[in-house]
Amino acid sequence: MKDTRFPALRRDAILYWNELLSSWPEPESIIEHLVQSQKDRSLTIGERPFCMVARPRFVTTDEMRQEHRAVSVLARAVRKVRDAVLEDQKRHADYLGGFNEWIGTIHSLEPPAPAGRSILRFDSFTTEAGVRFVELNGDIPMGSVCNDGLVPLFQGLGFYKAYEVRYDVRPNLVQIGMIQTFMHAWQSWGGAGTPRMCILSFPGGMQDLFARLNAQDMENLGLEAAAAHPEDLDFHGGKLRAKGRVVDLVYRIMHTDDCLDRAAEIAPLLQAVKHKAVCMVNPFRSELLSHKFLFALLTDESHDFGFTEEETTAIRARVPWGRILREGYSTDAQGRRIDLLDYVQNHKDNLVLKPAHAAGGNGVHLGWRCDETQWAGAVREAVQSDYIVQEKIEITREEYPLLEKGFALRGFYEDTDPFHFPGGYSAVLSRISTAEITNVAQGGSIVPTFVIDAR
Repeated sequence: MKDTRFPALRRDAILYWNELLSSWPEPESIIEHLVQSQKDRSLTIGERPFCMVARPRFVTTDEMRQEHRAVSVLARAVRKVRDAVLEDQKRHADYLGGFNEWIGTIHSLEPPAPAGRSILRFDSFTTEAGVRFVELNGDIPMGSVCNDGLVPLFQGLGFYKAYEVRYDVRPNLVQIGMIQTFMHAWQSWGGAGTPRMCILSFPGGMQDLFARLNAQDMENLGLEAAAAHPEDLDFHGGKLRAKGRVVDLVYRIMHTDDCLDRAAEIAPLLQAVKHKAVCMVNPFRSELLSHKFLFALLTDESHDFGFTEEETTAIRARVPWGRILREGYSTDAQGRRIDLLDYVQNHKDNLVLKPAHAAGGNGVHLGWRCDETQWAGAVREAVQSDYIVQEKIEITREEYPLLEKGFALRGFYEDTDPFHFPGGYSAVLSRISTAEITNVAQGGSIVPTFVIDAR
């Protein structure tokens, strides 16, 4: 029986890939190629490859176009919420008081930057009703270099050319937007020529890996880039140096909360930013767009943020109901008046609790995975901190062939995380997991995305 959830073109393209894969005379060579190639390119977390399946994600041109359009519209809407909260004293105090206290002096060190220095990533899931967006990452959206690094591995499979005979296949490449952002930021900052880049991370962990991979990628594309740690920095004579080399553009792959906790370690960077000696992507101000309070306010119709009809339609169709978790009255997804805390306590199977500033799935409570006591405790703790509550969405599962002998099919939760770059270019990072939180650090896989059309 055919699965009618997906467009026929995508469904048939998946079936044909699986057919070619399972009929390949030397399946071990495919497994070895995909596993060893990832190790050779450092696309691993420890010993685990980033991609643990033997198929990329396929989307049709129309699906990708709709996703990109939704991202463009929602990016405008989020910025309207941000601007409205910043400009209104009461809203500012109500919704950004905790944020200002949390981010401290780092935010004030940084002079206001023109638009064009922030790389955004919307995190979304595929549902029966289409893509639903659950949050926005404006701090250090990662993963683009892994997506692009995986693309040639799948293009190098023995049956790929046969696959291209039937389908027009175009890889979704994210790093193009990264480079465009670096150059746009550099030029708007007043730079000429090409920047001398430093890709900065704290030692160890996934951010450090992504810094090294991005530096290699930038160098391969002809840009001057070097990965560095805070201990490699020095600021004197109005110049920031990394490992003794002057740099004038810093790509930050360090979570803002880590920067706050380790401000003494990054003192040379903070001095350079304060004295406008470097252009930084993403600036610390980008963290505000990640503030989940702003995302929750998208669906709170008690406010008038001046959304256009197109923006209102996109929010209603694409963003699940959410509220800032506080005592008092609000409205539910149907507009009915509710005591918010009573409602949250009594509807755990349909709700998620999320901390406003954490990343990587940390601090998230899935109500349907908690018993009554666990949920009550989570709500008590959350209401004392900066948390939002969000409506559960029904995530669809898609089968992928495992990267092991026999290529057995297994159902995975699949998210699609579109990057939105200055200038409007969009591309997606796709992650899959057997768990509902698909974060790679918690066991998820990255799969490259290919856009398909019939020949």
